[in-house]
Amino acid sequence: MTKNTQTGLNVQAVQLTPKMANELLARNTHNRNVSQARVDVWTEAMKRGEWRMNGEAIKISGDGTILDGQHRLYAVVKSGVTIPILIITGLPRQSQETMDTGKSRKLADVLTLRGEKNTALLAAVVTGLARYERWGVQAAFLSTNSYPVTNGQALAWLEDHPDVHDSVNVARSVGSHASAPGKIIGILHYRFTHINVEDGEDFFDKLDTGAGMEQGHPILALRKQLKLIHDDPMQGYNPQRVSGLIIKAWNKYRDGDMDVKLLRFTVGGAHPERIPEAR
Repeated sequence: MTKNTQTGLNVQAVQLTPKMANELLARNTHNRNVSQARVDVWTEAMKRGEWRMNGEAIKISGDGTILDGQHRLYAVVKSGVTIPILIITGLPRQSQETMDTGKSRKLADVLTLRGEKNTALLAAVVTGLARYERWGVQAAFLSTNSYPVTNGQALAWLEDHPDVHDSVNVARSVGSHASAPGKIIGILHYRFTHINVEDGEDFFDKLDTGAGMEQGHPILALRKQLKLIHDDPMQGYNPQRVSGLIIKAWNKYRDGDMDVKLLRFTVGGAHPERIPEAR
């Protein structure tokens, strides 16, 4: 423990147990609303053993009020894991106004530090595929904390699946030419080529160029529908609609259905569709 007698601050490295975290949270009377999604992300990281002592501290005022670190404390309780962490006590309560104003390190930032390229798109594709693998197709395309993927999980997934870089490279080209978000193209290119490499490459080559197809070809119908969605601001971009349309076109392509006049995917209303599984 380090104590500054002039300021009254105490800095201590501790093994924070769930019991200790609960005791500290009993004094959590002056803080922001708890973000359950943020707690879930920390909980998942702790359960997976990804927590590391990194200099970030639980900060407590001189009267015992928690000023910063409530989400980590709740995660320790929820995970049941003991973690090493710094605890600073003796801070003035008004210092809370200047805390947590920095920007958290996102997956794309970590990938940049590792020397990766196209990090924003790579991060989006890897996160989506990790969600796909764990929760299924419905979760893959959403930008939501309902399906948390920690940086550690995403990096581990990337290390196990380095060929995802090929899908990111394809997504950069096809996404712009086919009027579809690169994230969705990257996720589905990876999934389709792991169903059948030759068919997957042919599907996205045709989607990219629009060449070599006659009327009724499902990829031609898909290109037209994606262009309509892209050009009509009244429809608004919906990842479920776009991904659903692409998977529908893929399934028809694989089935040999060459009499497709129009592709539809209903998101809302009385009979909303679920995103189909790629076959």
